[in-house]
Amino acid sequence: MALSTTGRYLVNFLPVDFDNVNLDVYWLPLLRECPSPWVVSAINQYAKSIVASLLTRQYQRLQEGIYIASLEGMRGEENVSAEVKKALTTYFGSREGQGGKTPSVEKCISELDKNPHQIQSIQIPSTGYVVSNLLKNALEKSIKVSENRNILCHKIGSELCLQLEKERLETLIPQEMRHTEPLLAFCNNNSWLCGGRIRGKEGCGRFFKVVKEITLRFQHVVTENIKGKNDERVYVIVSSTYRRISTLNLYDIIDFLTTTGKDVGLLSGVRVNKRLKRGTDLCKVVEARENQVRLSCLSRKEEVVDIDTLRSLDGQYTINPTYKHSRDFIEKYICDDIDKHKDLIAEIKRNSRVYFEQLTNDVKLILGKIIPNNITLDNVNYQIRQEFLQV
Repeated sequence: MALSTTGRYLVNFLPVDFDNVNLDVYWLPLLRECPSPWVVSAINQYAKSIVASLLTRQYQRLQEGIYIASLEGMRGEENVSAEVKKALTTYFGSREGQGGKTPSVEKCISELDKNPHQIQSIQIPSTGYVVSNLLKNALEKSIKVSENRNILCHKIGSELCLQLEKERLETLIPQEMRHTEPLLAFCNNNSWLCGGRIRGKEGCGRFFKVVKEITLRFQHVVTENIKGKNDERVYVIVSSTYRRISTLNLYDIIDFLTTTGKDVGLLSGVRVNKRLKRGTDLCKVVEARENQVRLSCLSRKEEVVDIDTLRSLDGQYTINPTYKHSRDFIEKYICDDIDKHKDLIAEIKRNSRVYFEQLTNDVKLILGKIIPNNITLDNVNYQIRQEFLQV
């Protein structure tokens, strides 16, 4: 929160305006044979023309169920049902071989077919509880099919995450305005932490990179107006920080140690994440040689992985830097500057006015350039304002 020039306080909420009181959606009751979260995931990941949001309990006038909104003017329950089935088929196909007990796609589709009128066309308030999630899913879907899809980063929950590297920022910010972006100055002074390869800092440039991270969260807010009635609104909550991203593949680390003349045995005791078909296993390096690594994992007593297998399993074995021994290894033998970006974070957050000035620049940077100002759900056009809310 920061004091604005009008004497009121700024909060990091962008109001979302809309041009229709009611939104046309399709409602599907919770399914018995097919997990409803899977149906929602299938729609949001693989359907081209619709997005979905799950409501697990009744909220005000909204019944529990799956709410589906059209992105491209798709009309009719039959068309929506066909799109849902197609998305489910693709979704289940992507999960084949992942193990675990799962219902078949045929059982899910059969449940939809048993009652062809399960999907119903209804109207809900344009600022209703499920709308915030529908907008987030619509925005994420639009970015995934655009040239900006590589800047999306994974976040669990309702936040949409964007990561911008130095090179991307330079293409977005005019030359005369680049002094307003702290990351560019940071990278000019610490190029090895932004992808540059500097003698003596090769490990930093190869395995780490500092980026700007902007997160957006569509939030449903209920307030009481002067008449004592509830007003529903949707806002976009914006936050910005700088993050160190890493690619600590075990094979690449061994290759780095070998090519820089360091003993591969230094890896002993380092913690390693092993990516499984479903989940992650935690391992510890018991012994490391140039041609093989012996690991002790939680899921099994011990396993030996040769270097050729590590090379072919790109990204399946990665160093976990959160453990002290692993971190000490990284700082001593890979990169001793992995926390330098924290000074950058502290600088912009030391003063709330400076932070909001930076946040305002970030909004101007992404709205209309990386993400659209307008999002259309069926019959309603939503527009994200560029000015923060004053309270």
